[in-house]
Amino acid sequence: MKITEIKKQQKGKDRFNIFIDGNFAFGLYKDTIADFGLRVNDDLSETRISEIKEIDEFNFGKKAAFDFLSYRQRSRKEVYDKLKLKKISEHTISKILLFLENLNYVDDRAFTKSFIASAASGKPSGKKLILQKLLKKGIDKNLAESILNENYNEMTEYENAKILLLKYLPKIRQKENYEIKKKCFAYLASRGFDYETINILLNSELNK
Repeated sequence: MKITEIKKQQKGKDRFNIFIDGNFAFGLYKDTIADFGLRVNDDLSETRISEIKEIDEFNFGKKAAFDFLSYRQRSRKEVYDKLKLKKISEHTISKILLFLENLNYVDDRAFTKSFIASAASGKPSGKKLILQKLLKKGIDKNLAESILNENYNEMTEYENAKILLLKYLPKIRQKENYEIKKKCFAYLASRGFDYETINILLNSELNK
């Protein structure tokens, strides 16, 4: 089988159509063509074509991953899910993730620290809610809990809950006392604060 034409695609940036024996065969990235030094009149075996396609899938997935990571830091699972949506094979996804991890573009520990720091600078949240969000992003539970415990102690949890409570109370002051406590408890629980912290806080603030 002989390459008879290498033609740039009209829409695909850095993509070229490969023609074999006069017929369109497949598309490749410019990087893949360069990696294999492909030229018109090159003879290709089925085995060689399979190797070329595998490397091209890697180049395609690598580009998709870099594009995805350019917006913000991502967890390993987020990158995996994105590549899966691109219909990239499991074998190639594993190679891409290893490549990205070796370059520190994917680092779940760094991602977790950044996520927690971002959460701390935004609307206050309890450890339970932050942990829930981290687990949803595929972070290992032991890793997430370990880093959370380094950044959140009981006092931090209490102060964050208090900030939210003091902002929330004016909205419901016209309610009956029992209803105020019920609503405050539900609100703080929905923000991920543990029941013990909520009870201590409500007993302190609502009895003033």
